[in-house]
Amino acid sequence: MKTTLSDDLWSERVSFENLRQIFQDNGCGRVYVKPLAANDNSKNQIFVGNDLSEVSSIPTGEIELVRGTSLKKSASRSIIRTSVDLQWISEGIAQSAPDAKLIFYPQYPEVRFSGFLRGTSIAPSELLDPTKRGREPGRLLLLGVNDKSRSVFAVVLSSEAAATVAVRSSLGDVRDGIFSIWNLGPGIGETFHSVLLNELLRIHEKGWINGQRLSKDGLIPYRAQNGGGYTLEAELGISPNGYSAPDFLGWEVKQHAVGTFSRPRAASITLFTPEPDSGVYINDGLEIFLREWGNKRAGTTRLDFAGKHSFGVRSSRTGLEMKVNGFSSGDKTFDASGGIELVSVDKRVAASWSFEKLLQHWKRKHSNAVYVPSVSRYVTHKSETIRQYMYGANVHLGVDTTFVKFLDSLLNRELFYDPGIHMTPGVETKKRNQFRVSSRNLSSLYETFSEVDVRL
Repeated sequence: MKTTLSDDLWSERVSFENLRQIFQDNGCGRVYVKPLAANDNSKNQIFVGNDLSEVSSIPTGEIELVRGTSLKKSASRSIIRTSVDLQWISEGIAQSAPDAKLIFYPQYPEVRFSGFLRGTSIAPSELLDPTKRGREPGRLLLLGVNDKSRSVFAVVLSSEAAATVAVRSSLGDVRDGIFSIWNLGPGIGETFHSVLLNELLRIHEKGWINGQRLSKDGLIPYRAQNGGGYTLEAELGISPNGYSAPDFLGWEVKQHAVGTFSRPRAASITLFTPEPDSGVYINDGLEIFLREWGNKRAGTTRLDFAGKHSFGVRSSRTGLEMKVNGFSSGDKTFDASGGIELVSVDKRVAASWSFEKLLQHWKRKHSNAVYVPSVSRYVTHKSETIRQYMYGANVHLGVDTTFVKFLDSLLNRELFYDPGIHMTPGVETKKRNQFRVSSRNLSSLYETFSEVDVRL
């Protein structure tokens, strides 16, 4: 089917070079590209993945649980919705689409882009309206991301638009969920996979590296015990951030400590640290929670809450058992209104995490992740003791993860809750609610998990 070019559409006329410059001028280092299917339009919404991890690189607002409209009796009607700061580009200007949002339907499961035409006059509605050209084959959706402003700049190209062929030929080899990546920054002309492995080889060959962290003012020394991750990120040029930007060219970079590279021990790797959103912990406060299920440190007034908590096992240390509501082992979908609970012997919910809360953190997981082993040592230099790190050559690559895989790993006791919470009333409080996984069980979280020697 031959398409008809429209002289009225800026996106039909813009050149590849001008398009790239406009994205760069709007602070975008990368553009996520999706070929649009016939049902990707304003009526049916645009399919962007089966799980929030597949859209983890698209900045969004807070996740909210809402009632869906499905009439299927077998499906939960609860859905997850989150806003997107979407800016349509036309004639070199950008205009907000204030109702743009991502909707996650866990009962199917699928994530769809919605509300992207309302409230804007420059959106390419002709290419997204199913009564016009909204079912036309060969269309491309381009989403450029500005990590600082957390805005998403959008363009739709038709199959015969001036820039389409060049955009297709510029796509990297690594996919972020269903998106291909058009890289506008370093690494142009190389595959993202090779750039990542070459950087990890360079870091491995540096040997011992002083603990450091990348700040807005440049590199600064870092001596705390958790410096292994910060030091690796600094070497890769990654600034610590609290939002869901990919660490390095679409890859999430995770470091984990080992005893030796030749015989690495299993290490517990923290996936995320979400605070509970219900239970005694929230409703009555942390101190009451700790006095009930924590342990008092001998000779002090300090209260500790720690210890591994696995699904279906009552902890001998705290007396709490982990339960999961809204999901059963082997299920392909989950109930968005479900959650995880720590339950006492007398059936009280000590703390709980709604799936809504966990999904807010899970969205920061990325479809592609690399796990890099490290060893550390202390050295004295000019009367100052510093911590140094060395990074191994054998790394693990994980591709394609989902929230269902997270829940399955939890029910299979491969993933666990391992808190590090303490309080000295009136003096100090530390809260760290960690969901962790052994490095030996990382493969359970991914469709594909492999070991790669960066020297080869």
